[in-house]
Amino acid sequence: MVLPVFPVLLALVLLATPGSSEDLFDQGRKELKLGQLEAALRSFEQSYALQPTLGTLLNLADCHDRLKHAPQAWRLFTDAKDWAWRDEEPERFAAATARLAALEPQLARLTVRCEAPASAIHVSVGTRTVACDEELVLAPGPGTVEARGPSRIPVRVTLELTAGARHVVVLPRLELEPTPTPAAAPRATVAPTAPDPGVPTLGARRGLLIGGGALSLVSVAALAASITVWNRYAQNLVNPTEANAVDAGLARAMVQGVYPAAWVGLGLGLAAVITSAVWSLLPAPEPVHVAFTWASGPGVSARLDW
Repeated sequence: MVLPVFPVLLALVLLATPGSSEDLFDQGRKELKLGQLEAALRSFEQSYALQPTLGTLLNLADCHDRLKHAPQAWRLFTDAKDWAWRDEEPERFAAATARLAALEPQLARLTVRCEAPASAIHVSVGTRTVACDEELVLAPGPGTVEARGPSRIPVRVTLELTAGARHVVVLPRLELEPTPTPAAAPRATVAPTAPDPGVPTLGARRGLLIGGGALSLVSVAALAASITVWNRYAQNLVNPTEANAVDAGLARAMVQGVYPAAWVGLGLGLAAVITSAVWSLLPAPEPVHVAFTWASGPGVSARLDW
């Protein structure tokens, strides 16, 4: 006789699966009496997942309390207290209330207040997301409150949570993140530079004018002296007198040396004066210096000169 395979497999699966919610609850109670707190916690969690009941919730909270998980125990006892109030079970309500009172000195309370609209920021305490003005019950120790918002500079506050104390953290308005400066297009700037060495400056032109004028005056004086000496020498040849007496050597030196030199000096002086006057009337244009500057960001720039 061949037995059907499917019923046998189904029976094996049923034997391998955990029991009902009631069986898991009873198993958790036995483990709790034996002091196997971790095992009892797992049994109560599985039982509550299959069928949530107020009794299972109270036992879950009791396991967390014995395991020194004060924040989790507080949260579960608070849920159990509200459940007992709704179901009008005064004994369980009183039991949950008493356990909460015993846990109160072991925990710290924290309220986060926001100056900015709550819809505009995201507030977190540790890894937990919270709402503004929500009161949290937390384990004592260091805590961190952080607020973030779109295009905002985040704010982070670190504090020490004290058992039995109430803490309030006020988060300021989050400032906008600075807008990045776009790269600027190259722009040309014109800056004056030193004059070209080949172009006479104002001082050089003035010096040329004064020097040329002085040379011209000296040359004119030399010409006048040469002509005077020669005239006296010529008159002395025609009408020798003591007043017209001039040394022949001096006269020849004046006529042959000073006289032509004076004409050359006069020509150079006049040329210098005329040149200076022309430069003064028609000043040469100043050269232009062009510079291209690129600004790619704050404090970053490049420059090209020619």
